[in-house]
Amino acid sequence: MEGHFQQVCDACSIDPVWLTAMLHSAGIGVGNAVVEVSRGSIGTGQLGDNVRFQLRWRDGAGTGPASVIGKFPSKSDASRAAAIAMDTYVKEVGFYRDLKDHVSIRTPASMHVGWNDQTHDFVLMMEDITPAQQGDQIDGCGVEQAALVVDQAVGLHGPTWGRAEELAKLAGGVRSILTGRLRRHARRSTRLTMLSW
Repeated sequence: MEGHFQQVCDACSIDPVWLTAMLHSAGIGVGNAVVEVSRGSIGTGQLGDNVRFQLRWRDGAGTGPASVIGKFPSKSDASRAAAIAMDTYVKEVGFYRDLKDHVSIRTPASMHVGWNDQTHDFVLMMEDITPAQQGDQIDGCGVEQAALVVDQAVGLHGPTWGRAEELAKLAGGVRSILTGRLRRHARRSTRLTMLSW
């Protein structure tokens, strides 16, 4: 039935029917349908798998995107175990589900967030922001890119400044992690304020 789809699944299980239902539930491509999908990996996927899904629509691409991005747990047992131990998946899902709308940084529009609290399986489906490119941690970046990063850092930290307790209450399934991180942020903010006197 349209509008009903498995909330959490792996990338190999995603087909045109799943994509159509997911996109329709997000209000995208309603009245049209995905009839064909191809997929390709993005990045090196140290802790998770990122996949670009290229879509062919029944009535052309006018009502829906030509591609979307999916993020999934790593297929590597070692990488997955490390990510679970560091709460990497909980934090990323929690950011897109609970906190994204409380900061003013440029993030891909999220279309679906599926999460299994018991297994840490998840699906994040989001806007494809091509031609944006992943940063290179080894080579670094130029002055112009660094300036963009600083602007985004302001948009991430500014709106959360002094709001640790409030945001921790909003954060649903990731409350315990965010409470700890935001309290550290609040203590750091207090220290910086005291140093500025």
